[in-house]
Amino acid sequence: MIKPIVRSATLGPSLDKGLNLYKENFMIVFPATALAMVVGGVTCGICSGPMFCGVFAIILALLRGKDPKPAFGDVFNGFSRFLPAFLAVLVTVVVMSVATTILMVVPILGKIAAFLINICVVPTVLAWALLLVTDQDATFGEAITTPFKLFQDKRFWPVALVVTVASLIGGLGAIACGVGVFLTMPLAYCIIAAAYEEVYGGASEGASDEPATPEVLPPAQ
Repeated sequence: MIKPIVRSATLGPSLDKGLNLYKENFMIVFPATALAMVVGGVTCGICSGPMFCGVFAIILALLRGKDPKPAFGDVFNGFSRFLPAFLAVLVTVVVMSVATTILMVVPILGKIAAFLINICVVPTVLAWALLLVTDQDATFGEAITTPFKLFQDKRFWPVALVVTVASLIGGLGAIACGVGVFLTMPLAYCIIAAAYEEVYGGASEGASDEPATPEVLPPAQ
């Protein structure tokens, strides 16, 4: 069962935490992400889902201070979740591709909507689906539907902002003849995982660092 989110994510802390994690664990996160990108590429994307589940598993373990530390070779552990990870990526890409293709037919507004879907919605849904498969053992159905349901919660919109900014940072490496993406994408995954920890981390601790919402405790008569 998927845990409920307990708080929103904040851009600044997610960026800082992700950057610090990347710098402190470069020799683990960098080769793991590079390996996932290469394997995903040579398999035409078939292994991308499970490989990036492995990347997220490594980053989450580092964020949580697991001892012993994971090794970059642990990225292959994502294959234990091959089917839900593969299907989550495949279905999301196909559905979003069809949706944006249809929207592109509509002048101006349709093209704007298609652009926003590709730059904001797709990265958020994909990242969250893989994180849920990795950390909460989500089924394919849960991985696909949960991110869309979360968009109904105003606390999830800042998460989409963090993922969008992280994705843009990750894509900046493509400017350096494409090679730089191997340096920037690991940082993007660290930032996204940091946001995930901020959103779900308090659920397992039984407490939230945010005050209760006003409607939870009605005023005394």
